[in-house]
Amino acid sequence: MQFLWYLKRFAIAGIYIQTELFMLSDKSNGYEETWEFLHNLVEKAVNVRSFVKDASLIFSFLKPK
Repeated sequence: MQFLWYLKRFAIAGIYIQTELFMLSDKSNGYEETWEFLHNLVEKAVNVRSFVKDASLIFSFLKPK
């Protein structure tokens, strides 16, 4: 369980760092492009988490009893 806690924090840190680096070159008003970039990263992270959760559920049914 503790591993998942660290994994989630690592993912959040990665999103934060990528967004900060993107923002350094963003010249749009109100950092609109950075906000869009952040929303896309978060959406991808949620989709990956859903995929992993669904895949683990499917594989749990395939395990021999």
